[in-house]
Amino acid sequence: MSKVAVAADADAGFPLSHHISVLGTSGMTAYGGLFEVGKPVKGEKVFVSAASGSVGSLVGQFAKIAGCYVVGCAGTQAKVTMPSISITSQCFCAAMSYTCQPSDLARQAVDEFFSQVDLLRDKLGFDDAFNYKEEPDLKSALKRYFPDGIDVYFENVGGEMLEAALANMNTYGRVALSGVIAEYTGGGRRAVPDLLDVIYKRITIRGFFAWDFLPRFAEFNAVIGEWIRDGKVQVVEDVSDGLESVPSAFAALFRGQNVGKKLVKLA
Repeated sequence: MSKVAVAADADAGFPLSHHISVLGTSGMTAYGGLFEVGKPVKGEKVFVSAASGSVGSLVGQFAKIAGCYVVGCAGTQAKVTMPSISITSQCFCAAMSYTCQPSDLARQAVDEFFSQVDLLRDKLGFDDAFNYKEEPDLKSALKRYFPDGIDVYFENVGGEMLEAALANMNTYGRVALSGVIAEYTGGGRRAVPDLLDVIYKRITIRGFFAWDFLPRFAEFNAVIGEWIRDGKVQVVEDVSDGLESVPSAFAALFRGQNVGKKLVKLA
């Protein structure tokens, strides 16, 4: 059982781990992919797959800041232990129902148990969330969550999920293709999208990498830092201890068992 740290920023500086998560490639992928590729407009409907992962958990929060309706999916109901870590953030502390004092610079942990779906809805502010493995028909499931269609789909899974999302996209919908975790190991079948549907609906599908957005890195760093300070973004880091945990930590990424950014603490 992993320990999941939801961390807020200190008045000066961020934990080093943030620079390889929310302020690193995960954050840049989420920020650039959503705003440069997805181009959400206030009031639009956004769907995020693998929403409890390092990128998806940020995409959903960014989309909410942009004024969108956001639904995410996760792949497990397994419970995780969440020590709620707070470092002098008034907004975050209020959400966690206790008041921070200056002495709270030391980390405080309160163990709580959540499923990934609970985490998305109750802690990260998604409007709704579901476990896609409990849905026998993904197209029907997305129709239920998006009766008026999807405007922006942030894709991290591939396979049947991509097919189902495309079937529910609105005209001029945008797909930000960040990853296809279901297709990496050969265990899942590759997506076979209905290309006629893509044509008729004039859907834009674009793949990208975090470094595509390097010219905007200074802007990204400033904006995300401010959002963390204001309590608008919560940083989720899934930390395992010791070099011996590296194989299981790596394998967890392909099983959808990580929550937030998967990190291994060596010392």
